[in-house]
Amino acid sequence: MKTPRKSESAMISNYANALSILFASFWPQTPEGVAQFLSDAAFALGVREAELARSLGISRATFSGWKTRGVIPAVHAKWFSEEFAVSVLSSSIADVHSDFRHAGIPPVLHLFRITDFNPFSLHFDNAQDAIDNCYRYFGGLCRLAHFLMQRVPITEPVEEFEAKVGALLGKVAAAAAPKLRFRNVSQ
Repeated sequence: MKTPRKSESAMISNYANALSILFASFWPQTPEGVAQFLSDAAFALGVREAELARSLGISRATFSGWKTRGVIPAVHAKWFSEEFAVSVLSSSIADVHSDFRHAGIPPVLHLFRITDFNPFSLHFDNAQDAIDNCYRYFGGLCRLAHFLMQRVPITEPVEEFEAKVGALLGKVAAAAAPKLRFRNVSQ
């Protein structure tokens, strides 16, 4: 008798569920938080709010209505919980409006320190080179880290907070990884 195996679609569904569960922990808890959440989401995607509205298939007026009412409809909330992180991580276009050199890079560096993932063999004693490489090659990861930093309350010293966000970033990236479409690259 054969050993049962999970199909690829079942595994992707499991990752989507894990991503949804993680995302629920930083969903806006108050109507006032929705406007900031949507603004931060556009920032993380590297687009303006009007472009985020277009990508969601809604008008700018509808988007503004969400912010005013403090509610995101369920169908779009599902997109945020299942696809938002994937969209941010797969975005390779650098945002010309913002410089993320000092925003989301510290958690990314913490993520590289606590995992085996260090594709450029970054030496952390030379912080400027590490920052430049993160900004150049991991813009989506840095923007997602910045988004998470805005969602996680600061309850500890900055270094511990950045390490906490780095660990959370690792969990989100791992849950989103099966949906990301990267070509195989040599290490």
